[in-house]
Formats: sequence, C-alpha cells, structure tokens
Amino acid sequence: MSNPDEVSSSKEVSIISALWYFQDRVLSKIEVNNNTSVKSLTYYINSGLKGLSDREDKTEDAEASIANCIEFNVN
Repeated sequence: MSNPDEVSSSKEVSIISALWYFQDRVLSKIEVNNNTSVKSLTYYINSGLKGLSDREDKTEDAEASIANCIEFNVN
C-alpha cells in the first residue's frame, strides 16, 4: 500500500485491510467452522491471547443478536 495512513482514515480501506489480514493470517492457517473456538482464532490474530476475554464477550453478544434476528425472522 502506498499510503498506510489511508487505512485509518477510510472506513472502506480499513475493512478491506482487516479482511485481507484475517484471510492471510488466520484462514490460511486453520479451518474455521462452527467448532472453532474464539481462543484459537485469537492466537492467530495476534500471536497470543491478548484481548481474548473481550473477543469472547463480543462473540457471545454477536451470537445472541444473530439468534434474535433468526427468531424474529429479521432479514
């Protein structure tokens, strides 16, 4: 990337950057499925378990939100 500051100043570029990182650093190293733990993903995201508790909490919140959408047939 010729302008790294663009990642922090553009929502579109920051999302693309995050998806590229996840594909390159996580999906290329482990198979992700319904049985993949937040802990194993966290290790590949930052080579350790920093932020694990926060990621687990956010995952639970996201799963609950998705379940609510499914329950109420929200598209």
